[in-house]
Amino acid sequence: MTDKKLATLAPARKAPKSLAERAMASLGDVMAAKESLAWTGAANTKMWQAYQTNIVTWAELALEHDADEVRQQVASLREATYGATDPRALRLMLGMMLDAIPNARALNGAAFLDAAVSTIVAEPSRVTERIEGCGPIERERGGFTNVVIVAAVRRIWRTATFCPSVAEILEALHAERRDLQSAVASAEVWLKQRAILDEPATRDRLAIEQKREAEHREREARWIDEERRRSEGH
Repeated sequence: MTDKKLATLAPARKAPKSLAERAMASLGDVMAAKESLAWTGAANTKMWQAYQTNIVTWAELALEHDADEVRQQVASLREATYGATDPRALRLMLGMMLDAIPNARALNGAAFLDAAVSTIVAEPSRVTERIEGCGPIERERGGFTNVVIVAAVRRIWRTATFCPSVAEILEALHAERRDLQSAVASAEVWLKQRAILDEPATRDRLAIEQKREAEHREREARWIDEERRRSEGH
């Protein structure tokens, strides 16, 4: 058999995915992880309230979800959320965004991309916030990861009817990054509350409360039984 015929019989090799395709695929995984952690906000509120009043209820709430699984999801979400901006990837994906917007074709694409990339890359990675009672604090925001960039591009495709300005692109980038960082922060708060359950002092307090509740239920059951017997005797 000739080499040419062998070549036709050999399985075709898949072309390697482009950077944009990889980022799109990663975005799907990240959004799935974000959705899977959506319960943490309400859980944090419930657990905090229960911790103040009934530690047994709090422990039951803490055990409703697997901590190791949450840690894995948070780790992947954090990796996709925090990181430096890659100018090459940014330029590529903004170019892809412009290609899908008909009225953007009248732009000087190269000049627009130069302005957008230089402005976005220059965004400060740290921000100073004023917290009541604490004064100014410096918080790390990071750059815009490829996943954040793709999410912002998709947001613009869904909402923009005209080619966005650089300011509007920045607004979309900040919004997507803020959403992901909020999801990470909420899940990390839950993990901190969950970690309290493993502390010896918490275990001791929980054991005391569980014993107290068991004794209370036992007394209540005896009282109900006595009342039943008394009513049957009449």
